[in-house]
Amino acid sequence: MTERGFSIPRIARELNRKIKDLMPTGRFVAATLAAIHREAHTIEVWNGGNPTALFICNYGSIRRSWPSMHPALGILKTEEFSEHTEVFRWIEPGHLYMCSDGLLEAENPAGEAFGSERMEQIIFAAPPESRFVCLQAALQDHLGSKPAHDDVSLAASECPGVRHSQVRPTGNHMTKEDDSVRSCAKWRLGLRLGAAELKTIDVLPFLMGW
Repeated sequence: MTERGFSIPRIARELNRKIKDLMPTGRFVAATLAAIHREAHTIEVWNGGNPTALFICNYGSIRRSWPSMHPALGILKTEEFSEHTEVFRWIEPGHLYMCSDGLLEAENPAGEAFGSERMEQIIFAAPPESRFVCLQAALQDHLGSKPAHDDVSLAASECPGVRHSQVRPTGNHMTKEDDSVRSCAKWRLGLRLGAAELKTIDVLPFLMGW
C-alpha cells in the first residue's frame, strides 16, 4: 500500500481490518506508523498502543512527541476505528525515534526497567550521529547476561534541517532548477475528477495505477 501511494490513515485502517479478521480472539498488534515527507519537512504519525514517538533535534531537545492516541491494531471493529493522525513540521535537523514497549520494559538482573527517562538521558548525552548505537549499547549493559523478556524494537530516522536553498524565490526571478523544469515541460496530461469520484476513490493510488 505504501508503494501504491496510500496514506497512513488508509494503511492503518486496512491493517486493523485484516488483523481483526485474521487473528485469534484476544490477539492484537501495537504499532506506530509514520510518514516522513522530506521535501515538505513534515512527519505524520499514527500511534496505537506503543510508547511515545519522539522528534529530537540535533541540539538535544524534544521538539514533538506522539503518545499513543489509539488502541492497538485488531481490537476495534472497522466502524469504531479512528485513523486520525498528527502532523508536525520540523525546521531544525533531528531524528524521529520510535520503539516498542519491550525496550522500556527491559529489566536488568535486579528487576529495574530500562524506562523512558533513561532512554531520553542517553539520547541527550550522545552526539546525534551516535545516539542509536549508544542506545543499543546502554540496553545491552542494562540487561547484562539476562535476556529481554519481550521483543525489543527501536527505529531512528534522520530528518535533515531546512536549507535556505529550499526556499523558493518570489516574483519573476527564475533559478536554474526552474529553467530546467520548464524546458522539460513539453507535454501535458490532464484528468478531471468530479465529486462522485472523489468521494469513492483514493486519488494518489488511482493516478499511480492509471
